[in-house]
Formats: sequence, structure tokens, C-alpha cells
Amino acid sequence: MKNKAKRENKSKQRAGQNNDEKRQSDFVKIILQKFKKYRDRMLIFSQKHSDVEIEIFGANAIKPLVAISNFCKVDLVKTHDDFVRFCVNGKHLSHIIALLQNLCYDYKIVSMRKGAHDALTLATRAGALLGIVFFVIAFCVYSTHLSKVSVNVIGAVQNVALQDEVYDILTLHNAQRGAKIKDVNIDLIEKDILSLSGVSFASVQREGTHLNVTLNGEQKDNYVFDIKGTSVISKKRAVVTRIVVEGGTALKKYGDVVDVGDVLIDGYVTYGDDRIDCEAKGYAYGKTYHQKTVFFAKEQSIESDGQEKTFTRIGLFSKEPEMPSSPFENYRVEKSVHEFGFLIPMKVYTFKFVEIVKSTVQCNLDESKMKEIVYSSMLEKFTQSVKVLDKIYEIINTQEGTTVRLTLEAEERIS
Repeated sequence: MKNKAKRENKSKQRAGQNNDEKRQSDFVKIILQKFKKYRDRMLIFSQKHSDVEIEIFGANAIKPLVAISNFCKVDLVKTHDDFVRFCVNGKHLSHIIALLQNLCYDYKIVSMRKGAHDALTLATRAGALLGIVFFVIAFCVYSTHLSKVSVNVIGAVQNVALQDEVYDILTLHNAQRGAKIKDVNIDLIEKDILSLSGVSFASVQREGTHLNVTLNGEQKDNYVFDIKGTSVISKKRAVVTRIVVEGGTALKKYGDVVDVGDVLIDGYVTYGDDRIDCEAKGYAYGKTYHQKTVFFAKEQSIESDGQEKTFTRIGLFSKEPEMPSSPFENYRVEKSVHEFGFLIPMKVYTFKFVEIVKSTVQCNLDESKMKEIVYSSMLEKFTQSVKVLDKIYEIINTQEGTTVRLTLEAEERIS
């Protein structure tokens, strides 16, 4: 019970640290938002309390200048042939721009000077300098202290008690958030974690101001697997040409004749006089023999479609009508059924009779063409990995036709 309460307290402390980090992050965001708001206000204040130098272009540029002088003070007026330059207070800038746009005059804001603008520029430069100094100091302090310490337990079992023991070691070595990095001995921490019961691997690494601890828990006995020997067997009758062993021991060699079911690679290895079971892995190739015989008749009877005749019959209440008699001696029938309507219990049956015309043709193939046909038909059942080694043809001519017998020698995978 005491250990459970201790772990709960430590979990609460870690949760509190995470909440503190979140509050600090939120505080920084609020400060940045207030700084942006203050900067915008200072820019508006600078614009209203600074002198703005304006140029108006055009031959009659003096005309809008007279209109502007009616509602604000105009200083430092300089007239030229193509433009007029003058200074006014920044608070009237929006009214002047609106007036010039309504009168369709081109203008340019030359500069903002004097008064609050100079003071703001000086204050901004001083603030920037102070900000840089503050940033350098903060960076120096931040980069020399730990900002985050994380522990990750991986492996088959997530052990909360083991994780708490790791946090105790980190506390003992003062490896906590806010501690000086130079005072943290990573090698010593890693050594102490490896000495814990149930730890098979531990790694302590520092990435910047973060300290990452990774450890593996030991496997329990029920995670130990017993490897049983297996075998790679032959799937075809062949003469062995090569065997590639990835695991286990080859029982056959080049030139051995094997049948379906013979063991090619057995699931064991020998170490001295000992035999150790393992997984048998690998594949084997061998010479296989295939034979095919095709008879080419001198006269061949073929069938073709002739005339067509279609009959239509009506069926009521699911009763199928009798098929009409065929007008042809040799024929085939194609029947189709069509529903007449959803509410009408009637079907339309169509019987299509196609005449089959038989004719006789003479075989005009020579022996080379016959061999090519037999060879192509045999290759259809082979995969791309099959390598043809030799082809043996036997030609038998009779009065009825020609018989072509092909014996094919090939190398292919047999396992």
C-alpha cells in the first residue's frame, strides 16, 4: 500500500510539472500579445504626434494646398514646376489623403520626422537593445539548464514500478528540470539504470536542453519460443541443378534425381557432433521434362453459322410455351424471356434458331508451322522463370494426317 501511494504521489508530481510547463507557455503567449498591442498603439501615437512631409504632383498642385491650409497648419512649403512639398501634423494625415484622392491628385509621403517619431525611434532602438541583451541572458541561462526530462519504457511489458525506480535514480543524480546540465553525469545515470532488476537495455541521451531516457524491459519466460525444424520439399520430379540454402542443411546436390515430396533442405544445422533444429529456408532448381502430342488431320471438318429464324410465343401465368420446331437440320437455339408488364401476368418468349453449316477444309500447314503451334501451346502453361534448355520433335505421317510429338527439357524452380 505504501509503494502504491508513493507511485501515485510521483505521478501527481509529474502531472504538476506538465501543468507548470503549460502555464508558462500560456504566460509567454499573453506577454507576446500584450507587446504587439503596445507596439501598435505606439505606432499610432507616433503617427499623430509627428510631422509628415508630403509631395503633391501636378501643374495645379498649389490648389489642393490651399484647401489643406483651411483646416490645418502648413509649414516648410516648397513649390516647383511639377510638384509642391510641405509639412503638416501627422494627426491630419488621413483627412489630407482623403481630400487628395477625391480631387484625383497624385501624392507621396516623403518622411515622418521630428517630435514623437524621433522619440519613438530612440525608444524603439533602446528597447531593441534591451531586448537583445535580455534574449542573450535568457538564452545563456536556458541553454545551461535542463528544460525537460522524459522516461520511455519499451518492450513486452510496461512496468510502472520500474519507471518510478528510474525517476528515483534521476532525482538522486539531480537530473531534473531546472538543473544545470554540467552537473548531470549521463554515464553514471545510465550505469545505475542498467543495474536495476528487469532492465535489459538503457540509453540516456541529451538533446539540447532535453534529457531522454529509454529502456527495455526483460522478456518473461512465456515469451521464449521453441523453434521446431521444418523442411523444404520438392514439388516436381526433376534432376537437381542448384540449391540455394538460406537456413538449414541441403540434403540433395547437383545431378540428384528427386521426386515429388523428397526433402531438399532439412531444418537443422550441425555444430560439431550436435544437431540444432532451425527453420529450413531456401529454394531449388532442377531439370524437368514435358511432353505434348498434337494430331493435324489432312481434312478437317469445321462448323459455321448459316441462316437464322426467330419465333415468338406468349406465356400466361408463369406457364412456359412449347418450343417450336426447328426449320434446320443442324442448329442451335438461343432463348430469351421478356416481362410484358408489372400488372399483366404475361411473358414474351423468343426462340432464335441458327443453322450450323458443316464444311471440310484441307490442312495446308507445313512441318515447321506445326512445330511452332505445338511449342507455343506448351509454353502457355509455363511461368516466366522457366528456362527452356532443349526441344526434341518426333514427326509421324499417316494417310489421315500428321502427328507431332514434342519433348521439352527445361530448368525451373522445383520447391
